[in-house]
Amino acid sequence: MKAEAVLIVSDECELAFTDGSIEYKQVEIMDEEGEDVKGLFRECLLFIERVVQKEGKTILVHCAAGVSRSASVVIAYIMYSKKIPLKEAHAFVLEKRPCIKPNTDFLKQLQEFEDDLTKEGHFI
Repeated sequence: MKAEAVLIVSDECELAFTDGSIEYKQVEIMDEEGEDVKGLFRECLLFIERVVQKEGKTILVHCAAGVSRSASVVIAYIMYSKKIPLKEAHAFVLEKRPCIKPNTDFLKQLQEFEDDLTKEGHFI
């Protein structure tokens, strides 16, 4: 399956195709403790939702290694789109990509994101 859009969640990656055939969005996230990834989830989710839900395109979400940053964003999207809690979303993504390992701080922020979604009545 060919990606029609790419969400880059890293400051380390360069665009592979610049001929306009693939839509790109870059959100600079550092894979470090203390990085505010939760504050960037909504921006990422809006892009993914537009591309996937509204335009029916395929998307690739990537960072440098595909283990922490991109995994965290995809887990947040799965929580949001499927209306499932963190534990289930993490298991879903882990089943598809067994090497994921969001850093400890990102997991904490994913839990906070779940708490925010719960307060908003998202899981009802």
